[in-house]
Amino acid sequence: MRTLAFFLVVGLLLVGFTGCSSTQHQKGAYAVESPGDQEFQGPRGNLRKGNTRTIVLVYHNIVADASKAAGSSLTVKEFAEQMAYLYANNYQTLGLEELLTYYNGQSFPEKSVMLTFDDGYQSFYTLAYPVLKKYGFRATIFPIVGMTPGLERQIIWNEHLTFHELRTMIKESGLIDIGSHTYDLHYYREDGHPAIQRQNGESEEDYIYRITKDLRVSKDILELQTDQRVTALAWPYGLTNQTAVQIAKELGYRFLFTLQQQPLIPDTPLDRIPRYGVSSGSIKSFKEILSKGGAVN
Repeated sequence: MRTLAFFLVVGLLLVGFTGCSSTQHQKGAYAVESPGDQEFQGPRGNLRKGNTRTIVLVYHNIVADASKAAGSSLTVKEFAEQMAYLYANNYQTLGLEELLTYYNGQSFPEKSVMLTFDDGYQSFYTLAYPVLKKYGFRATIFPIVGMTPGLERQIIWNEHLTFHELRTMIKESGLIDIGSHTYDLHYYREDGHPAIQRQNGESEEDYIYRITKDLRVSKDILELQTDQRVTALAWPYGLTNQTAVQIAKELGYRFLFTLQQQPLIPDTPLDRIPRYGVSSGSIKSFKEILSKGGAVN
């Protein structure tokens, strides 16, 4: 039944979508009502407080072969060393519920991080997830939904997670949150423009229609396939604009993640959550990132 419902939803969304008219979106308007707190059932875990900031980390691919580690691709050995360091030094990992609870309380744990993973590589399931389970660490995955095996867009530079793998991790561990990395906006067009931005010659009405369709499709598919309410979105390449932000918020995305590198503090808007990218390298560079959030041993 899930499979039949899935293809019915995808077909209706991709073919029969009716977008919003441009009159609904005024340039520069951020004041859009957010979803109510009732969708979050309260915090999980130990609510230790004592810091005015936390660090959100973003990972991409995890590899077993050291020869393939470069830039945002880390070896599983490097990743395991980083997680062992967090565990040994009593860092608390935050899921979306914990993040919201501490944010609303204007105070974070003395040592805390949020672990996010962009793109939805299958290596998360085979390499990163076992390490996270070992320590009981929470993580939020942002898959590029259109690259999920079985869907129409599969320009694959690495294998991506299946919906079955996502469901398995969610149900067996309770450690995984799911957000969207869009359905099909994670690429640059031939003229060099990122797909998330308005294109040359594209009317504002057409742009609003295109972005609304993509963000709605990705959200609905993820919710259908994972049984999680999807309220988080990571912008491709960290790029966005006021129109796209307003569309996302109207569709029910509450947490919007960027790639701006700075700590998250209670004054940071939830529609501009900053993240530090973690690259392959020494544990020293990892500790330097953590130091931005406060106490580091």
